Amino acid sequence: MDRAPLRHRELVERLQWLVWLRWAAVLGLGASITGSVFLLKVPLPAEALYFLLGSISLYNVICHAYVDRNYRHPAPNTAALPPAALANLQIILDLVFLALFLHYAGGVENPFAFFFIFHMIIASILLSRRAAFAQATLAVALMFVIVAGEHYGALRHYPLTGILPTELAHSAYAWALLFVFAATMYTSVYMATSITARLRQREADIVKLSQDIQEQARQLEQSYDDLARTQKLQMTYMRKTSHELRSPLAAIESMLTVILEGLTGEVSAKTRELVERSVARLQALLRTVNDLLILLQSRDAKLERDFRHVDVANCVETVAEMLQTRADSKGITVDVDSAFGLPTILADPESMEQLCTNLLANAIKYTLGGGQVTVRTQGRDAGIEVSVQDTGIGIPDEELPKLFNDFFRASNAREYEEVGSGLGLSIVKSIVDLHHGTVAVQSKRGEGTTFTVWLPAGPPTPALEK
Repeated sequence: MDRAPLRHRELVERLQWLVWLRWAAVLGLGASITGSVFLLKVPLPAEALYFLLGSISLYNVICHAYVDRNYRHPAPNTAALPPAALANLQIILDLVFLALFLHYAGGVENPFAFFFIFHMIIASILLSRRAAFAQATLAVALMFVIVAGEHYGALRHYPLTGILPTELAHSAYAWALLFVFAATMYTSVYMATSITARLRQREADIVKLSQDIQEQARQLEQSYDDLARTQKLQMTYMRKTSHELRSPLAAIESMLTVILEGLTGEVSAKTRELVERSVARLQALLRTVNDLLILLQSRDAKLERDFRHVDVANCVETVAEMLQTRADSKGITVDVDSAFGLPTILADPESMEQLCTNLLANAIKYTLGGGQVTVRTQGRDAGIEVSVQDTGIGIPDEELPKLFNDFFRASNAREYEEVGSGLGLSIVKSIVDLHHGTVAVQSKRGEGTTFTVWLPAGPPTPALEK
């Protein structure tokens, strides 16, 4: 964003603004002249004043036409004065016309003398500080000519008889008023230019900040695109690798199972032990590969989902029954508490079953024998809330922020159970995100953990899903 075009547009707008202000001044001066001459019977040269008024009107028409033709609706290859130069010229002519009006309407006695201040403020806004002080000097010089000329008789004085009780043009008061006038002009310009300079600096800072923000936004967008491409390649590679690993691993497991079952001949105790350990490792590796595929599928925005009405409470109960044998083997009590009459939600049934399985299996896995796991399902905020609470080993506070990271396992979890992919909770988080829900965890080491999942009842929005 370049400041030059902004400055040019601002000056053009101010030039048009000057034209309208001048029309307002013409109306005001016309009313003042008419009232003073015909109502108050002040002996002023009405012909000269009305001639000045007509000259100002004609000059304003010319300014309006020039601004409109050369700046607002310019023809191709139009050669025009720079807006700043035209503003300077207009202010000079305004000061001259105002000085002539003051001379024919009482000179230093006319209170309209301080209307010069308006032009000083306008000059401070539109022009440079040097040009504004030059305009102030011109105003002081014009007032000096009026005061000195009328005081020494070089110019005729037109007193405001009937308005002022005494004539001031030939008194020392006129010189005092000139001094105050000069001080006011220069002070006004100094203050107005100082404020304008600060505002322009702020404008420059804002323009620079806007440019920096646009550049950062462009860089962020580029980084996001690069990251998206990298993530897409990573997911493609991991999906392909997982698929290619699963088949040979399953084949190896099958062949080792054949050996264990004695179909290839008698197996010694030492060989059986080694094969059984190999099968256990293979099964753990297969579970990791399967978890990885599930995680990738839950994050694949292009994969078509089968969103249907799902009874979450029923899904929880089904998973609890499926894992009951595992809980019984450890002496763990599993309580399922579902509120009555819960509505269904629009969700992917397979994903819901996977979510409930991962949460409940984790709770059983990391709960000591004789412990308890409680699953509650209830309605909340136009959705369904599922909480899984256990009396297990808990999670260290400092590791809670990393809990949903891929392949992360808490330190005490690794000590308690050596085997684990670290993907179960990542899958939970991905499924929750897919359905635009929330998942929270509360835990205290050695006392247990509670996972709370909230899922909206409405359908996921495709735009948000991507």
